[in-house]
Amino acid sequence: MGSSFRKTYTVKRMTGGNFINGRYVDNHEPEMLSINASVQSASSYNLGIIQAHLPEGKSISDSRILYTSTELKTVNVAENINADIVIINDKEFEVIKCWPNQNGVINHYRVLVAKK
Repeated sequence: MGSSFRKTYTVKRMTGGNFINGRYVDNHEPEMLSINASVQSASSYNLGIIQAHLPEGKSISDSRILYTSTELKTVNVAENINADIVIINDKEFEVIKCWPNQNGVINHYRVLVAKK
C-alpha cells in the first residue's frame, strides 16, 4: 500500500536470547528492519489497552498508533519472543498490540506502541 501519509521507520527485532540466573539476556544484536507506516496519537481508549498489557507499577509516558502493511511482533513469554521496538523521532516505542485488518480492500495492521 503506497501512500504519501506513510513514512519510513526503523524497527529493532531481537532474534533470540536465554534466561540466565532468572533474567532474560539477548544473544544477538537486533535485526534492523525498515517499515513504511502512518503514525498517529493514541486515543484514551488505546491507553487503557496499553495499561492492561504493562507490568504492575509501570506507567505510560507516550503512545502512538501505527498503520502499516508489516506485521510487528508483540512480547510472547511462552514462545520466548521479545516485542519489536519502533524508532519514532529518535525514541524507542515497544509494540504492545498488533491487530490485522485484512479486509481485502487495503490490507494493513494497526499497531499500538508505548514509549520504552
